[in-house]
Amino acid sequence: AREKFSISVPVRSSREIRHEDRMASLHLAALLLPQAFATTIQTPSPATYVSEMRKSMDLAVYASLATKDVQGTHINSRIIFPKPTNVTGSTDLSKIYFATNIHSRKFKELQPTSSGPPSVNLLYWDREGTGYVSVRGLAVICDKEESTDEYWDGWDSVYPKGADTDFYNLIRIEPMQLEFDSARFDVDVGAERTDWRPLTLIRPSPGAGWVIE
Repeated sequence: AREKFSISVPVRSSREIRHEDRMASLHLAALLLPQAFATTIQTPSPATYVSEMRKSMDLAVYASLATKDVQGTHINSRIIFPKPTNVTGSTDLSKIYFATNIHSRKFKELQPTSSGPPSVNLLYWDREGTGYVSVRGLAVICDKEESTDEYWDGWDSVYPKGADTDFYNLIRIEPMQLEFDSARFDVDVGAERTDWRPLTLIRPSPGAGWVIE
């Protein structure tokens, strides 16, 4: 004779069902949350970084300009007072201006050669924001018209007749590479690299837009 057996199925209350459904939903959300963050957190655009760099540069006020000497064997550096980027209006950092004395050593070192305008480096140090912007670019000696149009009254104490001062000339830096590190803007790409290289933007060609290298 066959044994008779019965299966006991527990009866769940509606409250227990709702609780189990809620726990299942929370478990699924926990699994999907990292993936959701991965798809929504994006690297800032070059334009965002450039905007932060401009703010750091203007807060720094001064910059160190490095040039090669006329023999091309040594590097000379000095502090300069560039025209603020918010005055220049160069939102894409396509140009940076500073004034110089035509009798100075740096003016001689900025003369073009047979290969074109010399390459220079500008370094802005944002002390309060614990950061810096390093600019590598070409230095172009401006003509009289551009020197007059882009003269900034912040230089009046050095050039008493403004753009008409006989020893005044304007230099235009055309940036080709930017490096950026800043606690103020939470930019510390170098900390994630074995070579400590900071965030770097380059122009693939003159006049092109910035790209992250």
